[in-house]
Amino acid sequence: EGAFSFSLDVTSCLDLLLKVERTGTSQGYVPVFYRYTMPPPVNTIELRVRLREAEDIQCDGVFCQSNGFASDYADDGSFSSGFVYNSRQVNEMNDQFGAIFQSENNELLWLHRYTYREYRNESSGLVRTLPDGKRIVSCTRLDDDTRGWVTDLSSDIPYYDYHKREHSVFASEEDEEQWLLYAEDLTDPAIDPNNDGYYGAIEMVTYQLDFTTGKWAQLIDDAGNSMQSVVKASIEGGYDLDENASFASRLVGGDLLVPVPENYLRSVQTTGTYGPSNNRAEFEDDGRPYRNGLYGQDYLCMPHNGSGIFAVGHPMPRTCWLIEVKDECGVPVPGADVRLKGVSHGYAANDLSDTNGYACIEVARSESDGVDFDGDGLSNEGFDVDVSIETPPGVQLSRPETRRSVTPTNDANCGQPDNCEVLQFQFQRCLE
Repeated sequence: EGAFSFSLDVTSCLDLLLKVERTGTSQGYVPVFYRYTMPPPVNTIELRVRLREAEDIQCDGVFCQSNGFASDYADDGSFSSGFVYNSRQVNEMNDQFGAIFQSENNELLWLHRYTYREYRNESSGLVRTLPDGKRIVSCTRLDDDTRGWVTDLSSDIPYYDYHKREHSVFASEEDEEQWLLYAEDLTDPAIDPNNDGYYGAIEMVTYQLDFTTGKWAQLIDDAGNSMQSVVKASIEGGYDLDENASFASRLVGGDLLVPVPENYLRSVQTTGTYGPSNNRAEFEDDGRPYRNGLYGQDYLCMPHNGSGIFAVGHPMPRTCWLIEVKDECGVPVPGADVRLKGVSHGYAANDLSDTNGYACIEVARSESDGVDFDGDGLSNEGFDVDVSIETPPGVQLSRPETRRSVTPTNDANCGQPDNCEVLQFQFQRCLE
């Protein structure tokens, strides 16, 4: 609840990673991370940080409960208490992780939402990894602004088409002819175009933040396999669905969630409700009213296997901006904090302008005609980023207005700043 200052002696390093957290008995606050390129052009860096408070998890031997976790979660002894926080907006993580949008392989990442977990044993010790290879899947609803964004992904894992006979109780097992009568209406060719009973589900890469390096590592299970986050939707079944079916369904708040076919969501983008339907008014066998069988709300279901910060994302090709910061008289302004924030995608970056007033920042390339970097089925998309300039500490200047710009389309990086597109900003008033 106050202002703190501290001093460092930095000898030799490429980047300075700052982690702000509460320690001791004050658990349950999401840490904040910032990275700065060394050496800085000025000897003072100013940060304004707000820590987000997480919800408590309490287990009583039967259930584990939390407002932000899942009510009535079965207590299997993996942990006794803890804390949980789920981000809700795609840009919410920008304020939390500063410029930590890089993978352990130095890929530039767009990250979606994140989840923070802190599990404790009976002695209040930290449970870093859940025992016996256990994983927990957290599903959070997608809003309209982020539905289109979640198509930035691949589709390597197939899921069984839930319209098929093996996963329905539409008719009795003995009545195969009755099933065949309705099978054509209940299987949408847009979901299963080759009619093999399988479709590729929308999935994204799951990352875990390495607190030591400040980079994101792909989340790996005990068998060495990448743990994927899958986009699912609540379903209103056109026939009775078995909630214990083996096709990766899950009940969340009374909704049955099923994996969403990647080609179906991409074909409709963000146009509203979508999904399979049947044109029959009712089922003739028992006179039940027909239900449309539409997908409803979308959810992103993210796995995690212990304590930490987890996120889903997508690597993107790089380009760069060389941002020039001067005062009203044209004099370079060193030490200005240059901050970038993705408008409709999870991305942030920050750097300090050097003695010549320049800051070089790498961003994701916008698409040219015929190019589809983010895999959403569209090309020639421009990716918007808000650029803001903060006044250096102790300097009396009025900062420039925030500017929204489309990232360049050329292939470039800050290793060769002459190839970067230049953005010019000017403070009001002149340096004394």
